[in-house]
Amino acid sequence: MFEKRHPSTFYHKERTEETMEAWRRQEDVLLQKLYVLVRSKAEMTKWDYEEEMDEFVVEFELWLMLKPFEVGEEEV
Repeated sequence: MFEKRHPSTFYHKERTEETMEAWRRQEDVLLQKLYVLVRSKAEMTKWDYEEEMDEFVVEFELWLMLKPFEVGEEEV
């Protein structure tokens, strides 16, 4: 009934030049989002800012977890 499946390649990217470049491009996108969020702080309510910042933190942590890995490298 349940077949053994391989992990999704979306979540487990092997480190290549292309995957690292894509991962680094996402870093630039995240830094730009953070810059806009910090600059917008004065225009937002405290609660909206905290909610937006919480969402950013989750997105950033996911980005860190999705860093491509070397073949044979143990995940910690």
